[in-house]
Amino acid sequence: MRTILFSLLLFLHLTGFAAASDYSFTLINKTGFEIIDLFFSPASRGDWGEEVLTVDTIPNKETMRIHVSRKENAEIWDVLVNDEQGISFKWPNLNLSEISTLVLTIKGGQPMAFYE
Repeated sequence: MRTILFSLLLFLHLTGFAAASDYSFTLINKTGFEIIDLFFSPASRGDWGEEVLTVDTIPNKETMRIHVSRKENAEIWDVLVNDEQGISFKWPNLNLSEISTLVLTIKGGQPMAFYE
């Protein structure tokens, strides 16, 4: 029995099943600019991975369904976007597993996120 349990755990680890993050939510762009790139990283790691937009851009005041699938297993994530002039903005420490709708905005020059 011990061998079967060990084999199952080893299989799950090797296939990435035990250490994967998969999230879907609606993103609303209220930044005041067009989002050109959208990246996610486990919080405070700066490991942004691949850009996740399935369209060229998300214009200001537009909504898009986002799907994030990463091999890392993290509870808290940072979000990074680039605007049309190459300026980056970061929204840190978001628990993507608790978000169904994410609103990204800029208030007083500071990135702010609202979610439900």
